Amino acid sequence: MNWLTNFNEPFFRTRQDAETYVGRELPPAVPEGWGIVSLSTERLTWIVKKEKLEPREWPVQEYCVQISKGLDFVILTYGNCDAGLFGLHHALHRALVIEAAMLRRFTLRECLEFLFAQCKPNEWGYT
Repeated sequence: MNWLTNFNEPFFRTRQDAETYVGRELPPAVPEGWGIVSLSTERLTWIVKKEKLEPREWPVQEYCVQISKGLDFVILTYGNCDAGLFGLHHALHRALVIEAAMLRRFTLRECLEFLFAQCKPNEWGYT
């Protein structure tokens, strides 16, 4: 229960801490046939993109891992799609969100394994 005693302390002290942690946790959690792209944005962002597609499978399938600017939340997006006329359902993304401090109890690897097992990927490029 050590994770509970220091729950109010930041999990990531710096951007570099967050990048190092995700760099360690993300690769072993990504299934075969998927790749990782790190984006340089204001928020730390990684795209986990499907690279080995089945015949007739949509070509742009991915999950997104973001760390909030304040380094206090990890956001995992899934199941979003840009098909059709732009509406509110496009702007409101489906996501799993975990407080970074909870990563003391549940690793990012566990979160990603849950994401891949339970959630469909984002699909982009329809429109």
